[in-house]
Amino acid sequence: ASPPAPGPVPLAVPVTPSTKRTTGLLAALVTVPVVLTGLWLSGRIVRPLRILEADMARVRQLDLEGDLRLESRFREIARMRDAVLGMKAGLDAELIYQVMNNSSGRSRMLEVRGLRMVKDDYDNPTMKVKIFQKDLKIIESFAASLNCPTPLFTSTNQVYLSALAMGLGDKDTASVCAVLEQWAQLKRK
Repeated sequence: ASPPAPGPVPLAVPVTPSTKRTTGLLAALVTVPVVLTGLWLSGRIVRPLRILEADMARVRQLDLEGDLRLESRFREIARMRDAVLGMKAGLDAELIYQVMNNSSGRSRMLEVRGLRMVKDDYDNPTMKVKIFQKDLKIIESFAASLNCPTPLFTSTNQVYLSALAMGLGDKDTASVCAVLEQWAQLKRK
């Protein structure tokens, strides 16, 4: 006769009310954080889409009174591009910031990130480039799932990818100004 085939050895664990309670408690301890994390993550994904949806509905109805909340990283890149252009032309970064911040292009993003550009200081980030890159991947995947072309998004994403490649992943997203400065071969004085 051949020896018995190896396999799982059943463990004899008595099922008591105490083990049932412990198992239920462990299941709850695992399930609750997973559910809460899922809810938090879905909120992070859905919130900007709801804002964009509401703004696009206003645009479709030609309701252009008041501010649209289309603050986006596209605008951040555009403003930093304009700042780099001005600096390349010989203007002072502080002057550029003041003009931009006192014009129709004023925004909360410019107030916060523009000062970082002026000081050329991207430490102590409010949003790290590497964290924001995760958001960009979610947006890119969502657009791809809808077969929706996103040329501005794709171009903008390249600037953030360049920031990562330059080692700026732990810096504030305003560090895209440093990327654009390098592309323009701008040396600050």
